Amino acid sequence: MEIEECKEWADYFGLSFPVLADTTEAVYDTYRLADSGRPLYVLIDRSMVVQYRGTGERGHADVEALIPDLL
Repeated sequence: MEIEECKEWADYFGLSFPVLADTTEAVYDTYRLADSGRPLYVLIDRSMVVQYRGTGERGHADVEALIPDLL
């Protein structure tokens, strides 16, 4: 994804936080999962620490269970 596409995506969804456009894949391997499944869930806490990353239906359920503890 190019930087302009990333900006358009963030604008489309009305995001009010920074979005990383990893155009050179400098951090790609850090967050990539072996199965490359979709959708990808990454849960980041208020200190910007990744608390969870997962995919598919299981990822959705896991994230929903973790959110109350992080609020």
